[in-house]
Amino acid sequence: MANRLCPRFLGIDEHFFTRKRGFAKTFVDLRRHKVFDVRLGRSEASLDSYLRRLPGKDNVRFIVMDLSETYRYIARQYSPRARIVADRFYVIRLVNQHFLTV
Repeated sequence: MANRLCPRFLGIDEHFFTRKRGFAKTFVDLRRHKVFDVRLGRSEASLDSYLRRLPGKDNVRFIVMDLSETYRYIARQYSPRARIVADRFYVIRLVNQHFLTV
């Protein structure tokens, strides 16, 4: 990780890892379609030290992620110049939920 720069087009998603360890965050290089890194935790506190020392985070242009306000806050804090894009899976799921209630 020491020599790798954060990708300019970054995808962030969370996954349930194990019962013992809880959730993990997957960071994806969207231009290359490859996993950039996986980190345990889902809170800002658990990701803070990692994101603070992540080289190239200032050069991120787009971050694709779910609709969580917590993750939008984290993205704005660590990559303030990046545009935040809602992952289409979550947008479609939200639209479907609203259609079902109507």
